[in-house]
Amino acid sequence: MKEKNEQIEEFIKLYALVSKDIALFKKHLKKTTLTPSEIKVLWGYHAYRKRDQKLAFTHLKSAPLNCPLIEGVRLYLLGLTCNHFGKFAFAREYLLKAQKKLDESPLTHFKLLNLTTLLFCYSNQNILNPLSSLYTQIDQISPMNEYEEVLKLLAKATYLCDVRQFHETELCICEFEKSNSEFLSSFAASFQLLRIINYFNQENFAKCYEALEEYNQKTGFRCNSNYRYLKILLDHILSDKVLYVYKYDFEDSQEQFDQLMVIKSLDENSLEEAHRYWSMLQKHNPEIYRANFDFQGNSNLFKLALQKKLAKMESDYNLKHLEQLPTIQEKLEYIFNSGSDKIKKERLISLLWGEEDSAEARTKLRRALQYFQQKNNVKLKSYQDCYQILKKAS
Repeated sequence: MKEKNEQIEEFIKLYALVSKDIALFKKHLKKTTLTPSEIKVLWGYHAYRKRDQKLAFTHLKSAPLNCPLIEGVRLYLLGLTCNHFGKFAFAREYLLKAQKKLDESPLTHFKLLNLTTLLFCYSNQNILNPLSSLYTQIDQISPMNEYEEVLKLLAKATYLCDVRQFHETELCICEFEKSNSEFLSSFAASFQLLRIINYFNQENFAKCYEALEEYNQKTGFRCNSNYRYLKILLDHILSDKVLYVYKYDFEDSQEQFDQLMVIKSLDENSLEEAHRYWSMLQKHNPEIYRANFDFQGNSNLFKLALQKKLAKMESDYNLKHLEQLPTIQEKLEYIFNSGSDKIKKERLISLLWGEEDSAEARTKLRRALQYFQQKNNVKLKSYQDCYQILKKAS
């Protein structure tokens, strides 16, 4: 038992050094008595802090460890990494397993880390039922240092935001900002993100934009894709700006990318593509992403954008009527006047001629659209494989 306690003490000491002094960590590592598997857990934590997803998983996806606490930490770090990189279903699985292991130890630090990460994970997925019980467990843990105090405050603010207690959420954020905590810069982005959500839930979109720009200036620990995701949706919802979505911008959040691609596909009248990305979302969270674009999550930017697109689809053109129109020009006029003002080129070719997309079909489409613009005195914009009708030509 003595050896076991010494092993745990050494692990905790080295774990703290990973975030405080990596040079000293490496120095102590040379004379450690920890096993190679236990050392891999520490390097996994280091890789996570460096945002190296692949290396973190390489170190952490090892065989289960004999020491319950260190095994609990390994599982917690796997859950933490999955949550950060948008793999929420896997994150929950690891964090729930970690909770069982960490409950065997009287030490509360890693229990608190695991419980708060689990709360954040459920919050990220709009799964609200477990939040009250989780927050109660978190609230019952007495903080041992300033870091734990700030972490508990963030968990409280997250919980209050999710249950739509806007004023109380803002009080928590202000309490954090007015503190003299040495962790101000580390947690600032997380609290600011809650403020953005708070303003959105109150439909204060001007403040939402202001808070978003402030978020982009924050340093410390944050998910790089959050700003791009929120900015794209806000711009599209409020100003109908074009959705430019690139996979490489969302390497750390697959769910955000899939959500944006659903909205983009619906905006371009590409229903097949929208269903494809929706099915990917369903695989990770079928409780929230139900059949036929039925989103059961909390009110958020994605939900608002989705509702607008679905409402627009309901007023789109009647395909039977379209088929009965005798000329291509009449069909084009009906499509642009009765449906969405944006449409995918592939979809347009299918509607006009019932053909598959090809170089010949696109040439035919360009010629038809040139005549359409001249005849109807309008301008069309070609972008991201779509056409959009802009305005009457002057």
